[in-house]
Amino acid sequence: MRRALILLMLPTLATAGTTVDVDSLSVDGLPIRDLHCDLTQGGLFASVAVAGVLAEKKTAFDACAPDGAAVTLSWRWDGGATHDVRAGSSAPEGASACVRTAMTTIQSPQSGTCRATLLVGDADAAQRAWAASSGRTPSPSAAHASEADKPAQSKQGPE
Repeated sequence: MRRALILLMLPTLATAGTTVDVDSLSVDGLPIRDLHCDLTQGGLFASVAVAGVLAEKKTAFDACAPDGAAVTLSWRWDGGATHDVRAGSSAPEGASACVRTAMTTIQSPQSGTCRATLLVGDADAAQRAWAASSGRTPSPSAAHASEADKPAQSKQGPE
């Protein structure tokens, strides 16, 4: 009976989709905010797989806005290719166009649609741009700790 139940469930499991919703993550130095994907499959580690594919283009993304930008994108993955890349209006047009172009070169085994904000270029400036465009309070970037996060330093003088 158990074997029959498993065999009946296999087609359902094979076609089950995965929805990814992650507020904030960083993979290989690429900060990603507000990641949402509807994928045909993916499972437990789908968010890390998506972020890992994006992080492979970190150098190209950073070159698009060396002074820092938060670029919001939507795209579709199908057949290993990236299609229908669109950028939101909050980032400078030159940075958005460049990141869109870099996105079109991504090859991914995933299939489905995604949207996310990529923080590219200067980490602190990108974080501030994201906070301004999203209405959220900026937090210290992973690359630079705030003064409050740094250990107190004692002053040494003559005794």
